Amino acid sequence: MAIPVKDFWRLVVQSRVLTADQGKVLSRKYASVRGSGVDDSRVLGEWLVSENAISRYQLRVLLAGRAGPFNYGAFPVC
Repeated sequence: MAIPVKDFWRLVVQSRVLTADQGKVLSRKYASVRGSGVDDSRVLGEWLVSENAISRYQLRVLLAGRAGPFNYGAFPVC
């Protein structure tokens, strides 16, 4: 079962994949997308991938309810 959209957004920011400001901007943009009213983090995640905001790997980790890690020292793990 997918995690709630609200929790997914929290994980995205907590994982530092996106900043809080980037999350807010994308959240507003996503709200105008058809079908965004459904509480389905998979749909949101696929949209974020299509917007090149997160990678498919990051989506899989986030959908599992984990916040990464997405950095190895100074290097991002995508």
